[in-house]
Amino acid sequence: MNRDIKGNTNVKITELSSTPPLDKQISYKLLSISYLTPSWGMLFWLNFSTEPNLFGHLIAIPSLFLMTGYSAYLIARKGG
Repeated sequence: MNRDIKGNTNVKITELSSTPPLDKQISYKLLSISYLTPSWGMLFWLNFSTEPNLFGHLIAIPSLFLMTGYSAYLIARKGG
């Protein structure tokens, strides 16, 4: 992507909006699932194996669930 003096780029819109090939999309989705399954499994196990704690059960563990889910979503979206 080259820029001229005014900062304009000479990249076509079709190049920016093109989607990756199907095999690349599938590999990113598999990577996302392989990341999500063990991390949520361990968080689920942690939720029931720790002693009752208001902060842990209502704030920390749900936050970790949301963050890992969002990370997996970003990995899957990278594939198209």
